[in-house]
Amino acid sequence: MTTTYKNEVVLAFRARLQKRLREKGKTFSPTALAREFNLRWRGSPISVNATRKWLSGEAVPTLDKLSVLANLLDVSVDWLRWGDLSVQEPVNNSYSKAVSMSQRVEIQTAEKSFAQDFILLSPVHKRLVGAVMEVLLQEQKKSVRKTAEMPL
Repeated sequence: MTTTYKNEVVLAFRARLQKRLREKGKTFSPTALAREFNLRWRGSPISVNATRKWLSGEAVPTLDKLSVLANLLDVSVDWLRWGDLSVQEPVNNSYSKAVSMSQRVEIQTAEKSFAQDFILLSPVHKRLVGAVMEVLLQEQKKSVRKTAEMPL
């Protein structure tokens, strides 16, 4: 991933975080945010420096921390992390008929989130995820064959 793209992602996160803090009437204080966050966080307390980085556009929290932050701000994790996730119509018509609109939105949001997270991985980790997916797909294929071979 290019540094420019990474900077844009972090700065866009900062803008959404600040927007939602403003809408909720909360201060942009790293100390206040760390305090409110740590009241809800079950792990080791985060530092004021961590929230300062979130607020200044230097870093994006990890997914587990994003979940707590989104809950604190009454927004979805996906919106906080990625912004407005538009829904695109699926290409496969049978898929469209079989799955309700709300399920499509949920699936497409998850797929987009996965794809965007995948982009952030290092080349080594991308290969690892690819290998895991390959194994899972092979296992799934075996399972489907076994089910098809079972007598009715």
